[in-house]
Amino acid sequence: MKPMRTLASFLFFLGFLWARPAVAQQVNFQFAPPPIPYPYFEPQRTDFRVTGGYFTLTGPGIKLKGGGALFNGRHALNERLAFDGQAGLIGVGGTVPGFSLPSLQGVLLWNPVNEGDGRLSGIALPLSMNLELQPLHTPHGSLILFAGPNLMIAPLTIRTPYHLVRGGTVAKSSTFETKATVVLGGIQAGL
Repeated sequence: MKPMRTLASFLFFLGFLWARPAVAQQVNFQFAPPPIPYPYFEPQRTDFRVTGGYFTLTGPGIKLKGGGALFNGRHALNERLAFDGQAGLIGVGGTVPGFSLPSLQGVLLWNPVNEGDGRLSGIALPLSMNLELQPLHTPHGSLILFAGPNLMIAPLTIRTPYHLVRGGTVAKSSTFETKATVVLGGIQAGL
């Protein structure tokens, strides 16, 4: 019976807090950080936000660590129009399963034998800009439409130590290097 009384007292206290009039108070709830710093415009206001993070990813044969930072900014021209932008740098490094390909030496095909894990390293450069339009703003909420270009450039490298084998003959050790550059771009829009 005592836990029920404690729960009832707690709920009553919360109800009391919610029933009080809110003066100059704003509450925002979001599932993911939007490209905008706050959900309304103030004319000639410029805001900046810097966020960062660190991550690890482990699994069978994979051990990666990385982190990065994102810089967001917005400038409101007036009560209806603003623009925002984002730029960032994200880095990753660690080990992944080794990767190498057969090699043609003269007219003979040699098979690769990996000598260990591959070393992955890479960066990502996300960039975006948006034009924002606020067709509706009330004390209870705002409607903001945004659209603009979105770009990400991500060069990656995997280096795997290996040696070549043909029959019983073993060649000297070397490093197989795989490079890839990913470029993603498009238009984003939302409300």
